[in-house]
Amino acid sequence: FHPQRQSNHKATQKQQTMSSYIDYDTTLDTLEVMRQQEESSYQVFDYLSNLPRGPLHEAPVDEECRRVMAKWCHDIADFCNYTRETAAIALNCLDRFMCTPDGQKILLDRNQYQLAAMTALYTAVKIHEHEAMD
Repeated sequence: FHPQRQSNHKATQKQQTMSSYIDYDTTLDTLEVMRQQEESSYQVFDYLSNLPRGPLHEAPVDEECRRVMAKWCHDIADFCNYTRETAAIALNCLDRFMCTPDGQKILLDRNQYQLAAMTALYTAVKIHEHEAMD
């Protein structure tokens, strides 16, 4: 029996326990900040109902355009054997971007909207899939 070893073991356990509390508090703080951002900054609204008015050379982005891009994202996910959740995440990111001032600017340009959708899908694949796109 070695009293010094037992004392060191107890000290190590106490440090690990304290570390767990610190991690727990940090995690709670992080979650609170994320919740506040969700409520204030990342709100999604019906961005298609507030299309800017002005002279148009082509039709602005509309519900049909979004539906086509959603189908395209799901088709790509299916073809590449990615989860459908990855396509849903991409569309969620696209919708959130479209609700920002920069996103609102591209509502009159379908090509820019398609580029934003492709970028959202590419980003979602890079983050959530094990095998990346080539």
